[in-house]
This record gives sequence, structure tokens and C-alpha cells, in this order.
Amino acid sequence: MIQILERFHIGTLRAIQALATRTAKPAVYLLLGVLPVEAEIHKRKLTFLHSLTTCSNNKIKEIINRQIAVNFDNNNSFFFQTALLLSKYNLPDIFDKNIPIPSKLSWKKLVKTEISSFWTCRLKEEAHQMSSLKFLNLNFGFAETTHPVCDSVEQNMIEIRKASTKVRMLTGTYMVQADKHKFSKYTIDPHACYASGK
Repeated sequence: MIQILERFHIGTLRAIQALATRTAKPAVYLLLGVLPVEAEIHKRKLTFLHSLTTCSNNKIKEIINRQIAVNFDNNNSFFFQTALLLSKYNLPDIFDKNIPIPSKLSWKKLVKTEISSFWTCRLKEEAHQMSSLKFLNLNFGFAETTHPVCDSVEQNMIEIRKASTKVRMLTGTYMVQADKHKFSKYTIDPHACYASGK
């Protein structure tokens, strides 16, 4: 199910940016400052976990304690999965009774910060391994902030086309003449400039 959501999400983000389907996923996310669907789901799970553990309803607390006791080692259990997420993102163990549970706002901020930094690092590592993204400056790629190429776009058609071309060049999907001759069945001089006639 998550793969279907992921395909839809990445396809929508590519369409918004007018990028080719062959554009690398890390570039699609880092240019817009958007996190993958998996990260967004993890945020929701962890904030829901906080809501459950801080609930003042005694019946709900009894059910939660019973579920933790019975299903904590069950791989499909919500509590088992959230315990894995807590360790994955280096978050405090909310199940430990000795550790005070943070307030709702501080928990949400902590979760957002840790998940954003984890996925930003992961996307940058993936981008460093891709030769098509060698021109993309990864110092600007952070979750929640757009890349300067996307920030500089004004609301007119010429600027939008310029930005689209810049993004395609940064992501390695823009075909320059030197690359076109590799795929053409006709003989094309890769060093000739047809615009100037030389």
C-alpha cells in the first residue's frame, strides 16, 4: 500500500516541477523541501502514540497497557512498530515510565526535527551517489525549505520556463547537444555550434 502512495506522491511532485519521470527521487524531494510519504506517515504514527500515552481516559489507558503487555513482541503491532520508529529516529522511549513524557507541542517539534534531519541526510547521501545529480548543490537541500532555484521563480511564463530548464540541467535530465549525438542514428558533430553556424 505504501508503494502505491509513494508512486503517486513522487509522480505528483514531478508533475508540479515539470520534471521527467527519469528524474532521481532525491532531487525531486530536495528541490521542493518535501519529505517522502514514509516520513509523513512516521510523523503521524509518533504523534498519535503521544496522544495515546498522555490520554486521561482510564479505559483507554487500560486497553493500551494490555496491548503493550500482550502484543509488544508482535511485528504487526502498532506499539512494536512505533518502538522501532523511536529507536530509528533516536527519540526518547515514551514507553519507559521513568522518563517524563514531554508536552504535546515539544513532542511534535522533536519528532518533526528528528525525522526531517534523518530524511534530509538520507536523501543527500542517495543524491551524492547519483552521477546525474553532480550539478545539484546539496548544501541548500533541507526538508521544509525549497531550493534557491525554485525560490527565484517569478509569476510570469518566461521565468517559469527558465527555472524549468535550470532544474532539468541540475537534475541531469536536460539533453545537451553533446549527449544527443550519442543517441542519434545520424552523424552529429558534438562540438559544432548550430546556433552560430560554426
